[in-house]
Amino acid sequence: MSRPRSAAEDDRGGPAAGAASARLLVSSCAARRHDELAAWFAERTSRRPVVVAPSRGAADDFVRRALGRLDLPGVLGVERTTGHQLATSLAALRLADAGQAPLGGIATSAVVTRIARRAHARGALGRLAPVATLHGFPRALGDTLRELREAGLSASELDPAARAALGDDLSHLLAAYEEQLGEWGLADLADRLAAATAALREGDAVAGFLRGRPQVWLDVPLHDAMHRSFFVALAGVAAGEVCWSAAAGDDETLAALDASAELRGLFGEALDLDAEAAPPVSLLERTQRYVFQPDVPPLESAVVSTAESSTFDFVSAAGEGRECVEIARRIRDLALDGVAFDEVAVAVHQPSTYLPLLEDALRRAEIPAYFSRGLSRPDPAGRAFLSLLACAAEELSATRFAEYLSLGQVPQPQADGSPLERSVPWVEPRGEQLVLKSLTDSGEVEQGDEEALEPLFRSESDPESEPSERLPAGALPTPERWEQFLVDAAVVGGSARWRRRLAGLEAEWRRQLAERDDDLEETSLARRRVDLERLAALRRFALPLIERLEQLPEGGSWQQWLVALEQLAVRALRRPGSVLQLLAELRPMAEVSPVTIDQVRQTLSEPLSFLRAEPPRSRFGRVFVATTAELGGRSFSAVFLPGLAESVFPRRQFEDPLLLDRQRLALRGSDGDGDGSVWLPTRGDRAHRERLLLRIAVGAARERLVVSYPRVDLGQGRSRVPSFYALDLLRAAEGELPPELGELAQRAAAANASQIGWPAPAAASEAIDAAEYDLAHLRAAMGLEDSRGSARFLLDTNPYLARSLRARFWRWNRRWTWADGLVARADDEPGPGLPIETGRQTRELLREHLPSARAYSPTALQHFAHCPYRFLLQAVHRLRPKLEVAGLEKLDPLTRGSLFHDIQFDLLQQLRREGLVPVTLDNLDQVIARLDEVVDTAERRFAEELAPAIPRIWSGEIETLRNDLRGWLRQIAEEPGWTPIAAELAFGLPEDPRRDPASSTEPVPVLDGAASLRGSIDLVEREVDGSRVRVVDHKTGRPPQKQYLTIDGGRVLQPVLYALAAEKLLETDGGEGAPAQRVVEGRLHFCTQRGEYQVRSVALDVDSRAAARSVIEQVEAAVREGFLPAAPAEKACQWCDYRVVCGPYEEHRVSRKSPRALEPLTRLRRAP
Repeated sequence: MSRPRSAAEDDRGGPAAGAASARLLVSSCAARRHDELAAWFAERTSRRPVVVAPSRGAADDFVRRALGRLDLPGVLGVERTTGHQLATSLAALRLADAGQAPLGGIATSAVVTRIARRAHARGALGRLAPVATLHGFPRALGDTLRELREAGLSASELDPAARAALGDDLSHLLAAYEEQLGEWGLADLADRLAAATAALREGDAVAGFLRGRPQVWLDVPLHDAMHRSFFVALAGVAAGEVCWSAAAGDDETLAALDASAELRGLFGEALDLDAEAAPPVSLLERTQRYVFQPDVPPLESAVVSTAESSTFDFVSAAGEGRECVEIARRIRDLALDGVAFDEVAVAVHQPSTYLPLLEDALRRAEIPAYFSRGLSRPDPAGRAFLSLLACAAEELSATRFAEYLSLGQVPQPQADGSPLERSVPWVEPRGEQLVLKSLTDSGEVEQGDEEALEPLFRSESDPESEPSERLPAGALPTPERWEQFLVDAAVVGGSARWRRRLAGLEAEWRRQLAERDDDLEETSLARRRVDLERLAALRRFALPLIERLEQLPEGGSWQQWLVALEQLAVRALRRPGSVLQLLAELRPMAEVSPVTIDQVRQTLSEPLSFLRAEPPRSRFGRVFVATTAELGGRSFSAVFLPGLAESVFPRRQFEDPLLLDRQRLALRGSDGDGDGSVWLPTRGDRAHRERLLLRIAVGAARERLVVSYPRVDLGQGRSRVPSFYALDLLRAAEGELPPELGELAQRAAAANASQIGWPAPAAASEAIDAAEYDLAHLRAAMGLEDSRGSARFLLDTNPYLARSLRARFWRWNRRWTWADGLVARADDEPGPGLPIETGRQTRELLREHLPSARAYSPTALQHFAHCPYRFLLQAVHRLRPKLEVAGLEKLDPLTRGSLFHDIQFDLLQQLRREGLVPVTLDNLDQVIARLDEVVDTAERRFAEELAPAIPRIWSGEIETLRNDLRGWLRQIAEEPGWTPIAAELAFGLPEDPRRDPASSTEPVPVLDGAASLRGSIDLVEREVDGSRVRVVDHKTGRPPQKQYLTIDGGRVLQPVLYALAAEKLLETDGGEGAPAQRVVEGRLHFCTQRGEYQVRSVALDVDSRAAARSVIEQVEAAVREGFLPAAPAEKACQWCDYRVVCGPYEEHRVSRKSPRALEPLTRLRRAP
């Protein structure tokens, strides 16, 4: 079978069986060096070669590519692995003999956090003491200790020079870290590499399967001493038959080759494949070859054809979001040209910014994507679990528990509503494990186990999930209103407090159910009953979890913590699999103690915040989306490299604050022989690694490279410029840069299809989804002189969109239409109202809502003058306004009003029994004493029922009520001549023992049957020396500024209508010898300090009766005709509860409408 000619064959005469043929291949093009590796590998497939790559996926891709050269579907015995996986397996027996367990991931973080806290507590730190308690210190310390360990440094072997270079603090922390590893039998990566190296060098049986087998090191970097020693030993068991590839520009790996006599003797000089290749022709080849080169040959346009010039694109977009959309657009175009999705890669250098945007853009374009391990959307289960831990740490905070509820991770409860009881399954930790199994084992579990574990991991959004799994019976993703219930209950902390406050909230609501509600009687009662059922469900579910959180083993060992946390996870999370995997990483720490909840939270905080869902099992058929580092060992037909803007790629590099560069350089020279075996990267080395990542990403492209940058920072509202990396790529491709940066920016922007302000391409055919298509089509239509009908397709696309567009058109039309509220067209009336048949049916249905046919409260009728549509929503449809939660600094207004009226009722009843009415200046002191007794009794009763959250606030509110009631009594005493004859006189409301005995459950007809009323009159007073009666409605709010006379344009009806209702209820001759009772006025009494004890009185005379009748007739006519439009009075929308239904522009719309239809309403609003 033919293959590309290898340069090694020219030099060495081709491979000979049994002859050593170690080679190091270096090239800027991944495909070129991988082709050479594949040719070497293909000739040795019968000898079961071992492929070591930066990732298992890269090793798999390489073997598939190599087998493709042989036209073979597969081959037996080829091992694919990574360096760390191989080292872990080789170290297994040695670590087991030493009683050590592998340490990695969050377990390492836990150890580092522990030693940092202990060192600070003991006062063992000097320079680092001020920062040792900061949140980010353990992470920074862990990175520094890892570099020291992998560089081969050990605290027990430090000479005085090295100890001086390292500093006292780091020397102490390194020693403490190693002491903890030894004490608890833990082995970090450096220990595992050392054990694996010893196993290879000493010929352990576990390494026997590697002896004599060829090895392929696919783009394996050697950037530290421990990895270098391991791979030297690994090459030794291969009898020198190793083929190694490295990216051009990996100077650290090449320096390791020069520094190691063993490597130098094995591989000799690196073979530069680029030097022996033909001069680059395409722009892509030039980019790969000349990036970061000081001398770039000029571009000869005659050499580069049109096809070859399209291999490199340099574009910009207006923001990162549009940049990702343009990537999706170009991927779609590549697919149309025949490029498979799995031959396309997107390499991101700032995943936190770009991954969510790429996920959204690719989803919109319906492009399947494979987000590599750790790069997909964060798992909300981790955040929910952290919220529960924060709840436990903050004395069972209700705010934290509400945060847990908001994340939609509440599992299906048991039949009784309590948290689900299920056993904790065995779950393997993530990442590379210390297990004795074949390296060819993919890690898949048995079918039965897989089916058992699947419910723990499957996402609710998984299209393969059954509907019953996505929304299990009895459990919603976020149980409705539970979060608000916790705020209403004002739970502060402690399980006993939780029980008492939730019980108090239930009592408060049951109390409110017994209160009258003139505005929303039926709907509020029904809603509150539903809320009581939901509150009961919350108590059944939340209280057992709260008790479990209270029982967490503070100060216990990690073993105790892991047991408790795993049990909590399976009971509190719908899909706990990802959390269980993370907790499994801490199993090696089981014996470590004591551990506090703060240490647990600090250890789990970052990894749980960024838990990510597993990618699909196969990446094939999907675009590969990964970080730039994950492109190592891979190549693709097309590579997209976004984000090449200033401060994004490259990132700004800083010195390690714990181990400065001067200390690192001093440690390099402290190794005795000065051979550089102690290699610690400095700021310059990290900058070099940034350049290497760019070269790896660029080199991964075989046919096309697209480089882009966001030219606008939308968050800060400023322009951006391409980074010098982007400029160097362009210089490498074209030989020079444009003389002006503005010219370059214009050129990059011209390659973009969309722009700010109109996020769609110029041509609708280039749209990635329906939204872009519509916007592009509309933009084109807007440029036409006659564009009528050009957007007609929108009406046929979606019936809901069509209805919305038609409604918007008619709402802004000058005629009154069906879109303006309830506008039922008459049989003989042309126009765009409801269809004739629908209008007839609507008017028929409205007959039962005529004021003469059903009872209304005066408050409900007041809404008509404010806005007929508000009256329709509130009184006819009975839509309940959204309840707003009151702050903890005051009582809920409804609860406060309930307390106020209850105390008034109890006080008046007691005063009537003791003969202390009417209240006068002579008996005022006695009355106030009775008031204090009633208030004290009410405070004790209500405190027991409502369980106030904060006693001081409760006491303050009760004292405010007491003072308001005292002021009310003084005002009554100063106005002698009237005595109460009824309190809480209800009509049309259910029976209630706390209402006046004279109350009636039947509505009261008024104005000769023109209307029926229901409601409750706070107080009815009769003149002491006469028959005159007045009704009083007490208000606890502020009085209006306007001094209205009668009905104030229909907006104040309570005084007149309550007076008319009392007149019917009190129809009597007054008894034998007594004059007939005559209601003479209705009044609103603002009986609090806040209301300044003001009174608004309306006489019940001919004028007020006529005004009330005019309101009733107007409402009757509007309901009968079916004309209840959204026609608000001036500023009526400002505080309207239904503004969310209508929107904020109704007053403006009404000003455009024909005023003729509103003339009766306008006259009503002008009434005195």
